[in-house]
Amino acid sequence: MAQIQEYNQNIIVVATKLQKQKHDTFKDNWKESEDFKNIEKALKNKVGEGIPILPLKFSKAFDNIFEEQKSIKQLMENNPLARFNYREVNKQFDELYNLIGISSWAKKILIAFKSKTKRFCLIHHRKRF
Repeated sequence: MAQIQEYNQNIIVVATKLQKQKHDTFKDNWKESEDFKNIEKALKNKVGEGIPILPLKFSKAFDNIFEEQKSIKQLMENNPLARFNYREVNKQFDELYNLIGISSWAKKILIAFKSKTKRFCLIHHRKRF
C-alpha cells in the first residue's frame, strides 16, 4: 500500500467479510468488531494513519446479487425479508458510495458490472478524501 501511495493518495480500505465473534458485544457499529479492529491495527502498523477504513460485514446478500443479477437495493425492493436482512450491509455500501462520491446513477452501473462479471471492480475517482 505504501508503494501505491507514492502515485495516488486516494486510497480506501474496505474490511470485508466481517463476522461477529462470540466475544463481540457491539450492536450496529462494525468498527467495534474484533475482526475490524485487527485489520485496522495491522494497517496502521504497516502504513500509519490517514487511510480511511470502512467495514463491510459478511452477508448472504453478496451471493444473491450474483445469482439474481440485481443490486442490494433492487433485492430489497422486491422482498420484505431481504429488506430486513440486508439493511445493514446496504447501509455500509451507502457509506462507501458517499465517501468516494458516487451518484445513485453510477451505483447502478457499478452493481450491474459486478453482477454481470461476478467480480468487484476498482473505481478511479478524482474526489479528494
